[in-house]
Amino acid sequence: MELKIGENIRRLRRERGITQEQLADVLNVSCAAISKWETGDSYPDITLIFPLSYYFKVSVDELLGYDAAVIENEIQALLTKYRQLKSASGHAEAKELIVEGRKKYPNDYRIMMFYVYELAGGLADNDPEELAAGADEINKICDTVLSGCNDEKLRLDAITYKAKVLHAGGNTKAAIKLLENFPSFYHASEQRIEQLYAKDTDDFYRQLTLNMYELADFAADKLAKSALYDKALSSSEKKEKILKIGKALAQYPVEEDFATFHLMALAFWGVARSKTAAAGYDDEFVIGCCEQEYSAAWRVGILAREHKLVKTYLNRKLMTEISADFFADYIKGVEKYLSPSVKDSPAYREIVKKHRE
Repeated sequence: MELKIGENIRRLRRERGITQEQLADVLNVSCAAISKWETGDSYPDITLIFPLSYYFKVSVDELLGYDAAVIENEIQALLTKYRQLKSASGHAEAKELIVEGRKKYPNDYRIMMFYVYELAGGLADNDPEELAAGADEINKICDTVLSGCNDEKLRLDAITYKAKVLHAGGNTKAAIKLLENFPSFYHASEQRIEQLYAKDTDDFYRQLTLNMYELADFAADKLAKSALYDKALSSSEKKEKILKIGKALAQYPVEEDFATFHLMALAFWGVARSKTAAAGYDDEFVIGCCEQEYSAAWRVGILAREHKLVKTYLNRKLMTEISADFFADYIKGVEKYLSPSVKDSPAYREIVKKHRE
């Protein structure tokens, strides 16, 4: 937090109509000290904070320039910009922003955990050397969060990163013991919310449906990875398995009753496309994944326009209000991650043109 005490002393002094010399006499300090405070070259001694606030008839918070609502708005703006940079592949800029945010708002738990995210190299596929290098700082911040933060999600993140550090240091047994304290699917917050309501109510059906969509997304992610990381399969067999699962998910009509499967298809092809591209699969297969993913996005876009719960789920998942043209926005989002050889190929451009038409 940037202190505004110097600016406030100058403003309050002028409002009171006194000179720097007169204020210096009241506080028994030099005129030069008052001048340095007002220019921001130094701060008043801590023992002078209460006399200053009493003299000017303002609170200590006001004297320091601390406005909780303003600070919260600043933090929210920073976190929004951080998420936007991450989604736009501006990872270096996002990291720089959160590092600066950590300096400016050192006591904000949300910024602390985003800072740990950057130190650790993300939530998955962490580099053990990177974790080891930041182990002391990661543990220190996570302990701070666990000792003072009441936000359960941030506390769970802190436990997760402490477990990652333990695992990277070779103490996997202790890491697993930490993570065993996490609730199972049946004890997750959304499941417990569902159980609040009587089964014959609209609230129950709404939460049930949203939970079903979330589980479908989760299952699709695991389905794709079960094909991609099966060491018993060759590359061609992995491709074949991906196509087989994807075909099964795409066979349903575009109706609300089958929205779960279309959301699964979208998540499945998103994982298949991103992971195969990262693993160096040939462009032809990645383009084929894009084609299937865009078909799924088109179907989901129709469902989101026609059915409120599908749109509600997407808003929640994407942490933003989806636009009327979900499909076009979706393609833009994917293209940020495509290699030039894929994005600029005639085959890919033809697929995009076909789907947009």
